Amino acid sequence: MPWSDRRLTVRRMNRAAKWRRMRGYSSMRRAALARALTEFDAATRLQRAFRRRGPAVCNDTDPLTLDPIGDVGRCFCYTTANGERIAYNAARLADYIASTGASVDPVTREAYSAADLGRLQAQAPACRDNLAASVERAARAAAAPPPPVGPEAIVQIIIDDLVAHAEGVVADPAAREGSGVQFSLFVIASWASAYHIVTALLADTDVERAMELNESVPGRVTDALEGCPWAPAALALVGTVCDAVAYGLIEGTEELDGSG
Repeated sequence: MPWSDRRLTVRRMNRAAKWRRMRGYSSMRRAALARALTEFDAATRLQRAFRRRGPAVCNDTDPLTLDPIGDVGRCFCYTTANGERIAYNAARLADYIASTGASVDPVTREAYSAADLGRLQAQAPACRDNLAASVERAARAAAAPPPPVGPEAIVQIIIDDLVAHAEGVVADPAAREGSGVQFSLFVIASWASAYHIVTALLADTDVERAMELNESVPGRVTDALEGCPWAPAALALVGTVCDAVAYGLIEGTEELDGSG
């Protein structure tokens, strides 16, 4: 029933305006109140429709094929962490994920959820089997416990970062056969400062775990640099850093024992 219907009493219209939390309705005449209620309801319907539809797509061309969005066939839309929507050719995006093995958005590098990949499967039926492994990985990641936080997690990340650098050097033939000066002076030297700091923070709460992680570093870097002719020099520098950290941990433990 429209608000302009004469069968509606002013009292009922006032109750409706109060329920909608409208302002200034009590001083309105009947015609003005009917108009205000009609406009309020129309605006509410538009807002609900917009929320259901979501924000507008921000790209006119498919990021992978560079074809116009209107020509890409079945479209898959991904909403980013900041609320933007990116449109893709569903089949092409499915092929990209299956070929790279990475269930991440090609533009933002944000990880797709199992629900996102399920929508993509529905929009690209021909690629359903190829996406099955990615959907399974995303589901496992969602069910996995959150990663540890605090000093131990930071120490582990810094160690993993050094090992990853070493593995990257081994994967590059030119760097592997070079002198290793850049790796030793820039990578290890810059790593050592942060490593000293976070290991000391971990030792404040768990000195035994700090020592355990510190003892694991030389072995992991040795495995990562296998085959590099300059590995012994780099490992000697890593060993020096770890020895210094171990000495600091031992000294700190003895000071605590002495103060007790």
